[in-house]
Amino acid sequence: MDRSSLLVFKSEIRSLVNSSIDNKCSLCIRCILRFCNVKQVFTNCTTDQMVADLSSFLDVIAQNINLIRNVFCNTCLDTLNDTFLEQICKQIECDLSEKSYLPLEDFQLQIHLPAVLTLRNSFFAKRLGLDKDETLSIKEVFKSLLASKLFKTINAKHKNDSNFIIELNFVHKKGEKECEQLVEISPETFYQKKCRKSTVESFINHTSIQRMLDQLNSSKMEQVTLDDIKESCTLPEIVYKFEPIYIGGRYMKYSRILSQTPWIFNGMSSVQERIYSGIEKYIKCNDIKFCSSGREDVDVRMLGNGRPFLLELLNPHIGNEVDLIHKISTYINETHQDVQVRDLQFVDKIDAQNFVKESEIDKAKTYQAICCLNRPMKDEDITILQSIKNLEIIQKTPIRVLHRRTLSDRSRTIYYLNGKRISINEIPEEHHNSIDNIFMLTLCVQAGTYIKEFVHSDFGRTKPNLCTLLPNCEADIIALDVMEVKFDWPPVLNK
Repeated sequence: MDRSSLLVFKSEIRSLVNSSIDNKCSLCIRCILRFCNVKQVFTNCTTDQMVADLSSFLDVIAQNINLIRNVFCNTCLDTLNDTFLEQICKQIECDLSEKSYLPLEDFQLQIHLPAVLTLRNSFFAKRLGLDKDETLSIKEVFKSLLASKLFKTINAKHKNDSNFIIELNFVHKKGEKECEQLVEISPETFYQKKCRKSTVESFINHTSIQRMLDQLNSSKMEQVTLDDIKESCTLPEIVYKFEPIYIGGRYMKYSRILSQTPWIFNGMSSVQERIYSGIEKYIKCNDIKFCSSGREDVDVRMLGNGRPFLLELLNPHIGNEVDLIHKISTYINETHQDVQVRDLQFVDKIDAQNFVKESEIDKAKTYQAICCLNRPMKDEDITILQSIKNLEIIQKTPIRVLHRRTLSDRSRTIYYLNGKRISINEIPEEHHNSIDNIFMLTLCVQAGTYIKEFVHSDFGRTKPNLCTLLPNCEADIIALDVMEVKFDWPPVLNK
């Protein structure tokens, strides 16, 4: 926007200035412009040309309305003042340099301004007869101006999707006391029925202050008194964070004594810890969250193409490591023989969120179970098994998990069954004498089906079960493997 078009706002600005004088309200140029909703001045201020245009325009306005530009602003408490902005930029630059974060390519700003600015902004907007929804917020303007100045100071661009976050938490001690008067004027706004044990101060925030001021009538408005503050905000600490990153993949588990997630009481390792070892070697982060498409029992192997899983890395510090994912994958696979990973890759946030949602939906899974009957396996048994399609079963919560799951009846579908005889070298030696009674059962089932209970019936708590499908027998399971999780995620990588 050029200077001539901006001057269209001249009469509106002059009116606002006159009103502010009548109400004994000292406003800085930038607060006048944002109260007049001249948003074109403050948006996209990331180039030298825009910054120059902004400065020139403010000079013109100052001359035309004879306003003293160095007045301390009652509304923003000089937060939008150039001197204050430059001081903050210098503080950030020194801190970045001291902590070895420079040079930077880009950054993202997260700004938390003190609640007193919301109080003063709404208070004066109301006194001046302005609609707060038709004005620009202090935070919006401050963030735009600071981003443009930081661009010149540290030679890095502000990007809303930057992985590097600069978090600024401003405070104003005198302003905190000023906000506390609102509790006496409208205590019902700051107390919440469900949180009576909490302190009132914990509810004094931007939202509660804005809500209270919106509801104030003129008589209560007169009870609000503002101090003659001549001090701006302070920035006691700068926090640097990195946006979470997400890694997807599939894992295979070849052990029958390894849980998926840590078991505190047995001190044994887990699939999760095996995978974490590769991440922790190459990426420093505050925490890692693990999510998978289902889980297998400790004594069940996960074979085939593996089980899909997702890792969320919180506040990760990633350097300029080349082939980072390949190195992580190689480390895991070479360090741990009982857990292997494949198709390891970075995924974006939306893809990660979709995985979490999709993983909650029932997926078909294929299992192989070595089963044993209390009689010899017959050809008729194999024929019966192969004839079964889309069998509906009802399973009561198994006894073995009843201590941690609600007792209920669950309906599940067995999509197909297949049985075949097995050779003696495919079973443990202790079962060699029972080879005629042992067979391999392949099942494709709805996710959430308890396979062990389907085989041995869990004292009749699963109906029908293998014991009722095959005539005159009892059945048990010797070993179980997951062969396939029918979930096409993440994409298969070309090796």
